[in-house]
Amino acid sequence: MIRDAVLVTAEAFIALAVITGALGLLGRLERGIEYWWGFGCVTDILLAAYYALDSNWPATGLYVVLAAGCAEAWRDHHRKNRGKRRAVDALGAKSRALREALVRRAREVARPRPVLRPVPGRVR
Repeated sequence: MIRDAVLVTAEAFIALAVITGALGLLGRLERGIEYWWGFGCVTDILLAAYYALDSNWPATGLYVVLAAGCAEAWRDHHRKNRGKRRAVDALGAKSRALREALVRRAREVARPRPVLRPVPGRVR
């Protein structure tokens, strides 16, 4: 029962990995390849659990090693492509421009202006 649920969940994650990887390669999903690595990692962990429940230790060890390799590749891909995400950078640039405009306006308003001061002699 539990083994079947784990296997069905692993198959669903395989399908998600294939879909997101394809969309990422086609340019339809900006972070599709990162999602592909993530879904692949989760799939390997689920398959390792499935084979562990089945007491197939060589297959369990294989999928544990594959999950570790997939997690490493996922981390490397994320680190290498951190600056290449267009949408995130665009949001950052827009926020930065708005913040700079706000600071510029606040500094302009805060500049000291001439103030009416009393004349050294008394005013009658």
